[in-house]
Amino acid sequence: MPDPADLGLRAATAAIATVELSAAELVDACLARAEAPATLGAFALLDADGARREAVERDHAPGAGGQPLHGAPVGIKDIAGVTRLCGPVNSAGLAAVSVFAGLDAAGLPLGAQFVARDEATALAAAVAHEALAGEPPRPPLLAGANQRSGESP
Repeated sequence: MPDPADLGLRAATAAIATVELSAAELVDACLARAEAPATLGAFALLDADGARREAVERDHAPGAGGQPLHGAPVGIKDIAGVTRLCGPVNSAGLAAVSVFAGLDAAGLPLGAQFVARDEATALAAAVAHEALAGEPPRPPLLAGANQRSGESP
């Protein structure tokens, strides 16, 4: 099996569902990946202990009723800069999920957001998007590189 942090969402949750991979193994791989390029500032806070506790709980409740994201780690985006985009969705009590939608001319990631009345529908739309779009290209992460220009500091 490839590095679990390289798996897409669908492949990772499928591997957890078939017990080829544990949620704890996936979380450890994702945490290692998230901590490696610390100079990029992608995460202001990593709750590694909390993530590992959640993963162990998921491993002890396999399948969890067929929930589509069972065992998948989640990163929470700081919404301070996008309140005008998230506020109406949150205020309306709707569920939303963001997905990778490509790269811009500078190679930076673009996203799309699916909004629905409930989480299951929003997640189903995201999973369907991934199934149709396939695995996204993965831009190289350059340790110590400036996130916008690719130049070393």
